[in-house]
Amino acid sequence: MRKVIITIAVFMVSAGAARGGTITVGKGGQCDFNSIQAAIDDANDGDTVMVEAGVYVEEIDFSGKAITVSGADGAPVLEAVDYFCDAVSFYNGEGENSILQNFVIRNSYAGVFVRRGQPVLKNLTIVNCINGIEASSGAGADISNCILRDNIERDLMNCAARYSCIEYSRQRNGNISENPLFADAKRGDYHLKSKAGRWDSNSGSWVVDEVTSPCIDAGDWATPVGFEPFPNGGRINMGAFGGTAEASKSYFGTGPCSEIIAGDINGDCIVDFKDFAILASHWLEGTAPECKLLIEVSTTTDKSTYLLGEEVTVFVTAYNPNPEPVTLTGGFYFASYIMDGVYDWVEGRFAPAVILYLTIKPYDSFTWDITHGSYEMQEYPLAIGTHTVVGEVLGYGESAPVEFEVVAE
Repeated sequence: MRKVIITIAVFMVSAGAARGGTITVGKGGQCDFNSIQAAIDDANDGDTVMVEAGVYVEEIDFSGKAITVSGADGAPVLEAVDYFCDAVSFYNGEGENSILQNFVIRNSYAGVFVRRGQPVLKNLTIVNCINGIEASSGAGADISNCILRDNIERDLMNCAARYSCIEYSRQRNGNISENPLFADAKRGDYHLKSKAGRWDSNSGSWVVDEVTSPCIDAGDWATPVGFEPFPNGGRINMGAFGGTAEASKSYFGTGPCSEIIAGDINGDCIVDFKDFAILASHWLEGTAPECKLLIEVSTTTDKSTYLLGEEVTVFVTAYNPNPEPVTLTGGFYFASYIMDGVYDWVEGRFAPAVILYLTIKPYDSFTWDITHGSYEMQEYPLAIGTHTVVGEVLGYGESAPVEFEVVAE
């Protein structure tokens, strides 16, 4: 079920990728946890939560953490405890370092619900939900290589995708809407059919189909193929198995090559310009360590004591303590506040297209002033007593809570 936010103060938030450990989740008793949420609760920024195949009936919340939650080979299936709950939620301004990938998500209200932030969602298969991926106004997600099918109301709500198979959408940017040709959706097998070979979990072997899914070799060119078996077309598949060892094989009009030819990157049995194009698109890519840039978020109010009904001005400041510039992305509203852990200022507002990024110079800061005025008082009146406010730079983190008093006239 959707919930009221209880805000946790964060002083320093990473604006770059941190490297951490791996936490395993599985049903056999050999992993660190048997619950995905328990693993997330234990994780620190930069960690990876690796989930083995199986069906997990639970609701998971990233809790503001910059972690990767990834399915292992076999793509785990996640569904909420009942049809009126969301399977995956992002409530705490998660950004580009909060990643969900390689899952089948089904039988939930929203497969993924983003209340605040811009997390990364890739290689998901979302089926039989009320809404596939839903975002609140002012929030969003980087969605790619996903398949959304047989969802009741909408596949995408207040968000956009690229290089994905979306049943009911006119979005371009590499998206398609054809039947993905699942192996056996009624029995929960969402592998993609292929004339070149599809992994069959029941027999533990590769089988050949009479048709080939249009989602094979249809993902984002910029995404590495990962562990996809050869021939893999040099391009990642859409859906939960894309980039894994169980990805369906590429078909080029004939069966697999009788021998592997050096330089034949896509596996079509000839070395040609297509192979060179794949090489060029990934030229000089690597996994060199990234610098970890930090943003400090702080909040103040214009006064410490207010009369009942008086407007409150909240100042949210982002400070760059690094010797190089830091660029905030996400656009529209960059800052918000959460009053008493309940009222989220940016929720439900229309975001005018004003600026799409903001660069803060070294050792410099930028401050937003936001008024809890007459309109906000109607939505959330401030009663006599002590209140707390937490400022947030959307997608980058929150400040420590600040208290103020409201007194009678």
